[in-house]
Amino acid sequence: MITKNPESPSEILFSIYGRNPPVQCLGRLKTEQALIGRNFLSDALLVSKLRCEARKDGSDVSVISNYGSLLNWLYGSTDINPLPPHYRCRECKTTIFPCTGDGWDMPVMECCGKPMIRDGHSIPIEVMLPRIEHPDWELYFRIAESFAEKAVEIIRKFYRHDYVLVPYVREDFDFTESCFALIPEQKPMPELDENGVWHTDWDELGHLGYRSIKLSSVKIKEQLREYRLKTGLNPSVNDLLAEPVLAATREKLFREILDEDGPLLKPDELCFSSLLQIFGYLHSEQSEVNPVFQDKDARYSDLFVCREDVWNLLVAALDPDYGISTEFAKKVADRVRRGAYTRNRMDQDTEQVLRGIGISDHWITQMKETCYLHGKTDLITQLLEQMELTWFELQESENK
Repeated sequence: MITKNPESPSEILFSIYGRNPPVQCLGRLKTEQALIGRNFLSDALLVSKLRCEARKDGSDVSVISNYGSLLNWLYGSTDINPLPPHYRCRECKTTIFPCTGDGWDMPVMECCGKPMIRDGHSIPIEVMLPRIEHPDWELYFRIAESFAEKAVEIIRKFYRHDYVLVPYVREDFDFTESCFALIPEQKPMPELDENGVWHTDWDELGHLGYRSIKLSSVKIKEQLREYRLKTGLNPSVNDLLAEPVLAATREKLFREILDEDGPLLKPDELCFSSLLQIFGYLHSEQSEVNPVFQDKDARYSDLFVCREDVWNLLVAALDPDYGISTEFAKKVADRVRRGAYTRNRMDQDTEQVLRGIGISDHWITQMKETCYLHGKTDLITQLLEQMELTWFELQESENK
């Protein structure tokens, strides 16, 4: 967890990739710095602080709708490196770009007599645009229940000079969540009940321009905390990528699919990216009449399973000679991930442009049959939790 000198992400980058980092690293950092506002950076530091404190007690904190920022990764507010797949050496800082597939699926390579770090999940900066354009969106944390009280204390202290943290309840109140509004110091306080709680709704918060912070107590985070404290173990990414863990996690996911009577599509080879496809399918929403489900030879890779799938497909097809801008790709990708084409038919002009840049009928059909897609960073974070739980369960069964 890197929290020193937060004003200098370049120095953090240099400590990882050397004083002359590849253009893929420095270019991404400079682009994010040019686009991202003050609130975004402040949020990254808050998440980093929460994670640091939670880990002292064997727990962790993650953020829902973390869009895959390199700055977030450098500050330690996420473990997901958004850069393209690559190798890097801890000792001499040698870095090897480009590589194919997912960084965690690459074969072992050595440098300076030690295995190089394999990393990178190809999360393009463009998928961050909604977060960049709306820096005042809510912060939504996934935490262990035992850390909730401490988390509120840290958040209140973090914002104490500028905001008052006020608990609120909504009409659709979820008892697994604790909700707070950030009220600017110069603004009048809302009317609270006898317990100091504000009864409001989402529309009123948005109208007043107040930010919302939600803490969701997640069972798996508490389970992992108990395992870590009981065993004193904290598995590495390499531990989680071992074949027995991958195989056991895949079996768990298959059982979940069967329990929901969903179609059991064929998986690709046993690897992290294949598990991510299955996990993404479980969390996505597809139309029941999607023709992929009627194909006995179909695979999970034949579907969009995360938002980045749509964006990467479109951008790879764009050609400057066509005169089609990335703004078009952004618009279509956003409509696909929200399921807009399942509610309203894709207009003929959009479909004609897609065919013109070489998008196949198969993928145009998927755009029309996709109801909702999560972000890749969220999916990777939650899949890692499932894999860590599986790793602990395998350790426990071996010790019996």
